[in-house]
Amino acid sequence: MANGTPGFLWGYRIGATPGNGVFPVHICEINFRGTVITPLARDGGAVHSVRLHQCRTMIEVEGIPVIASLMRRFNGIRNGIACVTAGVMTCVLAAGFPSASQAAPFKVLGLFRAGYDAAHINYAHETNMWFPKVAAANGFQYDSSKNWDLLNDPTLKDQYQVVMFLDDQPSANQHAGFQKYMEAGGGFIGFHVSAFCTNANDWAWYHNTLLGSGAFRSNTWGPTPAQMKVEDPTHPVTKGFPTVFKSEVSEWYNWNNDLRKNPDIKVLCSIDPSSYPLGTDPNQSWRSGDNPIVWTNTKFKMIYCNSGHNDMDYAANTAKSHTWDNAQHVTLVLNALKWLAGVTTTSIDGNFANAGRNPEMEINWNNPGLTISRAGLANFGIAILDLQGNRILQGSTATGMVTFERNRLKSGFYVIQSTSSTGKIARTLQVK
Repeated sequence: MANGTPGFLWGYRIGATPGNGVFPVHICEINFRGTVITPLARDGGAVHSVRLHQCRTMIEVEGIPVIASLMRRFNGIRNGIACVTAGVMTCVLAAGFPSASQAAPFKVLGLFRAGYDAAHINYAHETNMWFPKVAAANGFQYDSSKNWDLLNDPTLKDQYQVVMFLDDQPSANQHAGFQKYMEAGGGFIGFHVSAFCTNANDWAWYHNTLLGSGAFRSNTWGPTPAQMKVEDPTHPVTKGFPTVFKSEVSEWYNWNNDLRKNPDIKVLCSIDPSSYPLGTDPNQSWRSGDNPIVWTNTKFKMIYCNSGHNDMDYAANTAKSHTWDNAQHVTLVLNALKWLAGVTTTSIDGNFANAGRNPEMEINWNNPGLTISRAGLANFGIAILDLQGNRILQGSTATGMVTFERNRLKSGFYVIQSTSSTGKIARTLQVK
């Protein structure tokens, strides 16, 4: 093993066949399907180097040093690096958040009805507008549909790795199709009213076996945030979360079944006692109790999350809160999608120096600032946006570097856009 210089990948010309045949080493950037996007460098005869993102070590394989350990590239704007010799791809280095075995972006289907309760309708429409904005940056494709008969398609699992129920649940003639999808290993996220029922025996497999919650018991009113207690900070969905965090605004449900007594159910988040009393109507407020909010059934690939009810001005039919404005909820749901799809997630920690490099943009965390530079460019602008498209920070430079106070970025996902005379580029960033 040879130690490599952090931030660089070296390619060497090698003699690999009898007769002293000499093959050039091509360092190429590849997408999820293995298609070469950009040749980053070609060895014309001597040693070359390519500035990439932060790396730790290199291993020499048949004369070619290759990266053994990579810091994560921010959410896969550039998805992989390949070393190609004599036209043959000899190694693939996973540089985006998908694991090396992930051949393509996974697909997510959001099913909704938008048929009753203005708050549920608003939430469904808001969700269907939000997911397409963040899907590509997080390695998935998002489709939404009101056609719940898609659950009866025997090829559903081949088409979609995760199905989400946004504001309802399947009709009776779709029950068997969804059960087959889940029993075949499909992924599922249900939100809020997707678990609601007054008689669990109307669909016992769903309410008692899959969700485990049984029938609806009571709710809080009006919609409020809660202090959410994280019960397992090591689980991929809640890994690295604070012990308690402030949730998104929602109406909250509890259930007839005691989820704690079900050995198949693992509770990930519950209402922290500091939240009580919870609700604004004294007649519909919770004052105590154990109330799970996010959980998984360990016998299936599923997550249920009880939020999904925006605070509404019903008279004006306008939302007074927006679920996807809550950064911790965003992180939880994106983590859940990736976990259910079998994607390994790795985050850039804001404490790392030299957090990310590529040939187009270099990002460094240095006390006390976040600095961004562009290779070969002195004049460019930078905008940092949240995943809803809101501009958080903005700056420009004529000297080749823009610096921001790093404490201006809280935990969550961001898009870094840079505009110059050569065009616009973007990176995505997760700050922990």
